[in-house]
Amino acid sequence: MALEELAAKGPLKPEGLRGLDEAGYDQYLKGDDITTKDGLAAMPPKVGTRFVKDDTHYRTGWLISEELSQKMLDQSMEMKKLIHINSI
Repeated sequence: MALEELAAKGPLKPEGLRGLDEAGYDQYLKGDDITTKDGLAAMPPKVGTRFVKDDTHYRTGWLISEELSQKMLDQSMEMKKLIHINSI
């Protein structure tokens, strides 16, 4: 499940930024919110060439190439098939 989310919506934001809309960061920074400052400092490096908006604001939305994303999803499906109850 985590691999599918990573392929679909990018890496997780740092814990202090999860759930916060990117448009509202300025408001938090104006109020000297240390959690937001620390969260922005801990952001993972931007990867990929595509962006998909995450409505939950838990993920960055930075995606890798379509081909690599598809490989990740295919691998995830293979692992699900291996551990499925019908495979036992």
